[in-house]
Amino acid sequence: MRVSPLHWWRRQKRLRVMLIVAVAVALLQQQVLWHRPPRLLELRQASASSGPAALSLRFSRPMRAPSVATSSQLQPPLPFSIQGEGNPLLLLPAVGTRIEEPLQLRLEGRDQRGLSLPPQRWFWDPRPDLLAVVPVPGGEQVRLRTAGGAWRPLTPVWPSIPQTVALGDGSGLGVVSRDLQGGHRVWKLELKRRHLAPRSSERAPAQLGALEAFSTESFVFANLCSNACGDLLVQASAQAQGPES
Repeated sequence: MRVSPLHWWRRQKRLRVMLIVAVAVALLQQQVLWHRPPRLLELRQASASSGPAALSLRFSRPMRAPSVATSSQLQPPLPFSIQGEGNPLLLLPAVGTRIEEPLQLRLEGRDQRGLSLPPQRWFWDPRPDLLAVVPVPGGEQVRLRTAGGAWRPLTPVWPSIPQTVALGDGSGLGVVSRDLQGGHRVWKLELKRRHLAPRSSERAPAQLGALEAFSTESFVFANLCSNACGDLLVQASAQAQGPES
C-alpha cells in the first residue's frame, strides 16, 4: 500500500506538533514546580540518641539551615539550634535548657532558591514521661506519673519486676516479671502519646496500649535492651543449664 507524499507530510507535521506540545507542557510543569514554595513534609520527635528534646524536620525542598534558625521561634523563648544541611534538619534546644512546660513552635525559613516556607505553628511537649516500678500490696507494678502528680497503673501486679527498659523510639516499654517460683516472663507494653500536634488541644499524655507477652515460656533469666529504632532485644535461657537465646 502506497502512502501519498501529502499524507506522509501531514502525519509528520502532526507528530512534530504533538512533540512540541509535550515539550511545552513539561517545561511549564517544571516552571510551576520551580516556583512552588517549599512545604513541610514531616515533623516528628527525633530518636533519643539526638538528645532528650529534638525534632526532625523534613521538607519538600532543601532548606537554608541558618534561615530556618533565625526565622523560627520557640515560646516560651528558649535558645535552640538547627543542625544539618538542606534536608532533613534537626531542631535542638540548647544543652542544659530546662523545659518546664509545653512549647509552641513557629517554624519559618527559606529554601535554597530563596522561596519562603509558609509559616507553621506546632505545639510540642518534649518533657519525658516518668515511669517507675512501684511497690504495692502483692508485689510490684509499673506506673506512670500523671501531670497532676498521681500514679497511674500500667501493668498487672507481679511478685517482682527485676527489669524495665524504654524502647528507643518512645513507643513503649520492655518489662521482665518474676513469679514466686523464680520464673521470668518478658512483656512488651505499648504506650501511645502525642507530644506534637498542630493544635494545643490535640496533644495528649501517654495512653496505655497493648501488653503483649514475648513468649509463653517461663525463663530462668531474661535481660532486655533496645536500639534507637525501638527494636526489643531479649537475651534469655529457658533452662538453668541450657543455652541462651
